[in-house]
This record gives sequence, C-alpha cells and structure tokens, in this order.
Amino acid sequence: MNSSSFKALQGVLSGFSNWLILIGVLWLLSAAGLGWLVNGIAVVFLVLLLLPVIAVVVVTWWIKRNTATAECPVCGFEMTGVENMALGCPSCGEALQMKQGKFERVTPPGTVDVSVVDVQDVTVVDVEPKRLEEGH
Repeated sequence: MNSSSFKALQGVLSGFSNWLILIGVLWLLSAAGLGWLVNGIAVVFLVLLLLPVIAVVVVTWWIKRNTATAECPVCGFEMTGVENMALGCPSCGEALQMKQGKFERVTPPGTVDVSVVDVQDVTVVDVEPKRLEEGH
C-alpha cells in the first residue's frame, strides 16, 4: 500500500473514530442498565437542536405582532416602530411613541397637546347684543 494513500485513509478514519467511541460508550451505558442516562442525553441533545428553531418562530411572531409602519404626525415621514416604544422621528426629530399602530407625540405630564384645524371659508356674522329694557 502506498504511504500517501495510507495517510489519507488514516485521516478519514480519525474523524470516524471519535463517533465510534461515542457510540461505544453510549452502548456500554445502555447495556449496563443506564439506559435512562442515554435517553436523558438524547432528550437534552434534541432540545438543544430544537431550541433555536422555536426561538426564531417565537421572535418572528412577536415582531409581526408588535411592529407597524405609520407616518410621523408632525412631518409625515413614514417609518416603522415597535408598539409602546418611544423613538425620535429621523426626519424632524420629534419625540414619538407608537400606540395602536399610529405614532403619537410624546408630551410631558401636564402639557396640553393641541391639534391644528385648518379653516378654509369663514363667514363672520356681526351680532349686536340685546339690551334689557329697564323696568321689565
């Protein structure tokens, strides 16, 4: 046998030897009446494999449920935010908080926040006050 091919075969088998040793130890443990230990190790191994998959599914569900895209009430810039989380508008810098899928301005306690109403056509009627007559 050629020495280089022997070294290549030895390199391939070195990876299998670790697995063979592990399988042999598990077989000896189950043969010695410690099958519960082998089953416990298998359960822990499966949980460790499934935990990242479950975590990704839960985080994806939470993100879809708690994020929304809406416009800034001050400048109209469209952005995405997380429900009940305070943030600043990247366009105008206004402090905002997302509530029920819409952004609202954050105002300190005791501040009255007013909305501007644009009035187009106004007709002013001049009314004179009615005076009460004396004696009646």
